[in-house]
Amino acid sequence: MLCIAVYVLWITLHNHELSRDPKQDAAEQQPLITMRDITLRERTKNNEYDIVISAQESSLSHVADNIQSTNITCSVLHNNQHIAILRTQKSLIDRTSKNIFFQGSVDGRFKDVDFQGYDLTYDFSHQTVHTTQAITYQHPLFTLRAEQSFIDIQEQKIAMDGGVRSEILGRPAAN
Repeated sequence: MLCIAVYVLWITLHNHELSRDPKQDAAEQQPLITMRDITLRERTKNNEYDIVISAQESSLSHVADNIQSTNITCSVLHNNQHIAILRTQKSLIDRTSKNIFFQGSVDGRFKDVDFQGYDLTYDFSHQTVHTTQAITYQHPLFTLRAEQSFIDIQEQKIAMDGGVRSEILGRPAAN
């Protein structure tokens, strides 16, 4: 409901033509709306996947078609079952593509595998998560490290590339 209200307000303000002067252009660079403790929910067209985004603070600007958020948690659900979760301090949500760009350190979980990486992108339309930065996957029985990675949520597969290292544990890893 909040998402719809924010979107309607944004459409109204976006379509309203304003005179152009330097003072007004500078004002448009500032966040138009700042929201605290928000939850956004989006569902794929086939109603199979949901994303639920919780953020401590989000800002919507007039010029850019995105939402900047801090302290964000993104949960991916498949038929109402949690299958992935991602957390970071800072993110950018592209309102057109619905992609989320997690900036900096990211912690997450996919199925029963925890991961830590940097600068991950969640592609909403393809249900994938990828990074070209170092990432570590941890499971009670193994640890994997790679220079880049790709998670296909629909196919439930993880692909890694570049300097892949593995450690097989004889017993569950200590947390």
